[in-house]
Amino acid sequence: QTYMDRSYRPPKDFPSFVYVSQLLQAGGISLGIEAHRRSKPYCMGTLYWQLNDCWPVASWSGRDYYGRWKALHHYVRKAYSPVLVSPLIDVETLKVYVISDLTRPVPVTIRAETFDFEGQAVWQGDKDTTLEALSSAPVWTLELAAIRKNRPKEALVIRTRVVAQDSTLSENLAYLVKPAQLNLAPAAISFRASEQVGKIRLEGSTDKLAKNVYLSIPGDGRFSDNYFDMIPGIPIVITYEGDLGIEALERSLSIMSLVDTYTLSDSP
Repeated sequence: QTYMDRSYRPPKDFPSFVYVSQLLQAGGISLGIEAHRRSKPYCMGTLYWQLNDCWPVASWSGRDYYGRWKALHHYVRKAYSPVLVSPLIDVETLKVYVISDLTRPVPVTIRAETFDFEGQAVWQGDKDTTLEALSSAPVWTLELAAIRKNRPKEALVIRTRVVAQDSTLSENLAYLVKPAQLNLAPAAISFRASEQVGKIRLEGSTDKLAKNVYLSIPGDGRFSDNYFDMIPGIPIVITYEGDLGIEALERSLSIMSLVDTYTLSDSP
């Protein structure tokens, strides 16, 4: 509870507490993994405890007793990607690190964009570079004042990407304040389902920034991603594998985000 209070507003009920506790765990461990990977070659690897549990219990595992992925498992899947962009706020600068576990050099474009929570572009820039094999380096340093354009820190998100031949190798978001201080508002989040071979494709959109969107359904089934952030105007595509058809999935899909876990009148 002490650690949760440092970063999040008080959850309004027990389901919200469970959800926020997963975000706390996922954010803390993935933060450490990214720091370890940035320090390569001083640190050349990270293991986290623990993968799963042999009984249904509140624990620090990445998957629950039934094998369902918690927020942690989704977060570390991205943190362990072979190419990782890792934006780091350092006082009044943003240092964009890129880590590559590839064994060959790769020419890439580093793309950074600042958005407000309505999805309006505040700033955008590109930088061409080459990722050296098995490397970690700060490839770009940006002054926060230049990419904020005098907008409030509480209502900005910075999107960083590594792009090669029009394909995104890695994407990561950075915020300028803790989650408790973000000026979030209820968002109209929707997902459109369509058939895909052996899966159901879900394309999602939102009218306002949605933080840590959590999709859940009754029974078994797995989403390819979860607990993700959504920026207005940038569609997100995930897939569902399970027993439900499109109609049943759309009917039973439950959507939750961080703003739903507290009373809006609560002060940060």
